Amino acid sequence: MFKSLANFFRGVDWTDEVVEQFDGMLDLAERNFLLCADRMVGEEDIRSIRDELYRRDRKINSRERRLRRLIIAHLAASPSEHEIPTAFILTTLVKDAERIGDYVKNLYEVHEIHGDGGFDRSVYDRYYDGIRTRLKELFPAVRGAFRASDADAAHAAIGEGRETMRRCEEAIRKIAAGDHPVPEAVALVLTGRHYKRILAHLVNIATAVVVPADRLDFYDEPEG
Repeated sequence: MFKSLANFFRGVDWTDEVVEQFDGMLDLAERNFLLCADRMVGEEDIRSIRDELYRRDRKINSRERRLRRLIIAHLAASPSEHEIPTAFILTTLVKDAERIGDYVKNLYEVHEIHGDGGFDRSVYDRYYDGIRTRLKELFPAVRGAFRASDADAAHAAIGEGRETMRRCEEAIRKIAAGDHPVPEAVALVLTGRHYKRILAHLVNIATAVVVPADRLDFYDEPEG
């Protein structure tokens, strides 16, 4: 019977380094998100953040490779009935963190469709201001729940994340029914899609704290 991440981690010393490195990946992704999301509606040229954004993304990818090697090396040296599922969970979650980094980078690339300037603030806020704020709060909430294997905090983050994903879908439908110029409409829809995918991967990380391992990667399936 698969167990949750919290149950697996109790008394498993070798995961300490993995958790620390994994949290570092999320920290890099969070800093990139804050940088990118704010600049999309600011007056400064978004191109000015490109080097910093891509440098952090390369660090995320480097940490992913290092974590995979660490997990595989430990498993090869000390396989056990207990640690194989733990390694499976961690490998899956490391990929979630890497994908969050990719979708944040995709947010930056939206400006190439929209143009050199950021979104008109009044247009952007109509759809995404509350969503952006929720995402800013969800990053540290998920990181804290994961580090502490805190089931209550994880459940709260899951609920918040899923609700915000629904709000993304609502915003996308409203944009599609609106009369925005085509480049602006495409950029707004892509922004909503990227927000939703970031949310989905954050929810999956929180879900790993409280659900069986065989339910991972089902974060965007209908509940029932």
